[in-house]
Amino acid sequence: MAVMLPAGLEAAFGMLGVPWPTQDEGALRRCAAAYRACAGSLATEVIPTAHGAFQCAAASNAGDGMNTARAFWADYHEDGDDSTHLLNLVTILDAFADGHDLAADLVEAIKDFLIAVAAVVAIVLAVTVVAGGIAVLHARMSVVCLRTIAQRATSVTHRELNRFFGRTLVGGIEPRLRRILGARSPRRINVTSWNIAGARTINSLDSFDYGPENIPYFTRGLAKDRPDLVFLQESHVGATPSDSLAGRLADKLGLPHVMDTPTSISHLDPRYVLANSMLSKSPLRARAAHRLPRPDFEVRIRGEGEPVEPFDRYVQVARVNVNGRDITVANIHTNPLEFLGHAGGYVEGDGVRHARAIERLLLDRLPRRGPLLLVGDFNTDDIFKAYPDLMRKLGLKDALVDVPATVPWGQHPDHILYTSRTLRLIDAAATADAGTDHYRCRAVFRRRLIW
Repeated sequence: MAVMLPAGLEAAFGMLGVPWPTQDEGALRRCAAAYRACAGSLATEVIPTAHGAFQCAAASNAGDGMNTARAFWADYHEDGDDSTHLLNLVTILDAFADGHDLAADLVEAIKDFLIAVAAVVAIVLAVTVVAGGIAVLHARMSVVCLRTIAQRATSVTHRELNRFFGRTLVGGIEPRLRRILGARSPRRINVTSWNIAGARTINSLDSFDYGPENIPYFTRGLAKDRPDLVFLQESHVGATPSDSLAGRLADKLGLPHVMDTPTSISHLDPRYVLANSMLSKSPLRARAAHRLPRPDFEVRIRGEGEPVEPFDRYVQVARVNVNGRDITVANIHTNPLEFLGHAGGYVEGDGVRHARAIERLLLDRLPRRGPLLLVGDFNTDDIFKAYPDLMRKLGLKDALVDVPATVPWGQHPDHILYTSRTLRLIDAAATADAGTDHYRCRAVFRRRLIW
């Protein structure tokens, strides 16, 4: 129950020039008790019951689905690890309970103090009435002094309450709360696609003006998306299988399964071969790499000079179990026809014929049923015009359709295509970054209940 100002001290308290605290310490303590009860129930009943049920299920099942479930549950609870989501929540609730109790103690203390000061003022006033004369002057000085004390005490109390709740408490629980808010639904799929140019940032928008390899820069960017699947174009592989740029990124991102498909000698560093690469939390099964048809017409760098051989380009295809369900995933990188002298790209002139050849291969190699992600650098802005049959027959939509650009010069060569009948788009974005020649593209999907 809240401490109230006695009616007999209202006149004396009015001379202090401070408001009576409106906070209800009794209500604060009831909130603290509710937070603490919830934390206790969660720690002693809910978590042990849920963990026991999961362990029982895990003991009786095996396979990719169970492995995915184990990895998912480990984010929520792991014996002895208080950074998991559920124990984080227990800690947060206990912190809120302690904070409300402390606030109640401070409010009660300042109320008791103000009552005591008001009582002193009342006594001083009573003495003045009896003594009169010089006592009036002393009383006035005493009231001024007591008013100053009351105002400072009230100010300090408000400051300490704001400091505790605004900085100490929030600072303590914010990292834990962020981890909980970042918890993924078991049906949610985080996807990132990035043409990483050999993990090199750019010095300018001039062609081939790249800096040295910068693994930390790209690792930080990818980690922000907390991806289940990463699709890279223009990754690098070296002379030995262990010299894989995607492999090094995967180690830092905690994505243990990598598929590299070498394509052609790198224009960024001739010591390496360009590659399409897929990184995944779950095993990439039924792997295949299909070389795309080459252009059947001459190509020249920027349309000038002698004809050149176009790069070999590939589409990678695999099946992956994400949160207990299989998805076909494909990663593609096509030739930059506009850079190779064909201004119409894949939607005008000879490029249309080349697009039809790629489209026929994709329709032949990709499944007509089931969930599908077809992701990559298509080197065309208008994916629906370039590949109309592919989009229609496979029921594909572009997650990045509302993104204005995926490269710094305003074009949209990157796309994340998905089968909308099996996957529902939650969010998508291309992170504009002047440090790279392609933006980091991401999409978040939620699998539909019936595939």
